[in-house]
Amino acid sequence: MPLSPLRVERKLAHTRTITIRGHERRDGLFDIEGQLVDVRPEAVQFAGGGRRAGEPIHVMWLRLTVDAGALIVDVEAVTDAGPFDAVCGTIAPAYRGLIGD
Repeated sequence: MPLSPLRVERKLAHTRTITIRGHERRDGLFDIEGQLVDVRPEAVQFAGGGRRAGEPIHVMWLRLTVDAGALIVDVEAVTDAGPFDAVCGTIAPAYRGLIGD
């Protein structure tokens, strides 16, 4: 069922797109890949720098490799864009801690 019609004017402030794809591998494992992209329709300034209108604020990727029992056997995380470029990508290696869960 769609949402009800709007009764008040509004303007778009932020769009977050999450895409998740599952792949069956030839070795019997499965790759679950996700991408998160945040975009604002107007220019925005952060303490770490600015973004032009329509330029991604965040672009983040995650790949989980799992077995048939959903045990995580490998993880890769990458941050292509973040509002604090020197900091935002530093969390990526910590995702490897999910291996074995």
